Amino acid sequence: MSNIGFYPGPVGPANGDHLVGGDVLAIPRGATDVPALIEFAQFLLSAQVQRQFITLLSWPAVNQEAYSNLPSNISPLYHVEEEAMSTAFFREPVPWITVWGQIADQLFDNIIVNHAPYSQIPQMLSNANQEMYNYLLKNYNSTVAQEYEQGQFGPLYG
Repeated sequence: MSNIGFYPGPVGPANGDHLVGGDVLAIPRGATDVPALIEFAQFLLSAQVQRQFITLLSWPAVNQEAYSNLPSNISPLYHVEEEAMSTAFFREPVPWITVWGQIADQLFDNIIVNHAPYSQIPQMLSNANQEMYNYLLKNYNSTVAQEYEQGQFGPLYG
C-alpha cells in the first residue's frame, strides 16, 4: 500500500474524461416501505456517512460536504483516487448500461485480448457504436439513440 499508482486509461482524440463507476441507489419496483428506503438513501448520502466512505474505505464521496476538514493522515490510496477524480465525470444512471457493458467487454476482448490489428480498430469501434445505437433505437426510441450518438450520456470510449 505504500507505492500505489494509477493509470487513468487512454485519452482519445475527443477527450480524456473518465467515468466514475460505483453504486447506484435505487428503489426496487414493488417496494412497500418507500419512505424507509428514501430515509436509508438519504442516510447513505449524508455528509457523515460519505466522510466515512472517504476516511475508512478510501472511496470518493458524492456529497461535497464530506470533504471538509479531512484528517491529514488519510490513506495513500485515497490520494491516488483523488488524483484520478480530477478528470472524471459522473454519468446519469441509464437502464441500458448493462447492454453497453456487454458490447464494451466484447470490444475489449477483440482489441486487447485477441490483439486486433491497429488497422481494424477504428472499424471495430464504429461497429460497436452502431450496435449500441441500433439497440437503443429498437428498444427505446430515436430520441434516446440520438442522445447517445450526440454524447449526451458522456464519453463511452475516448
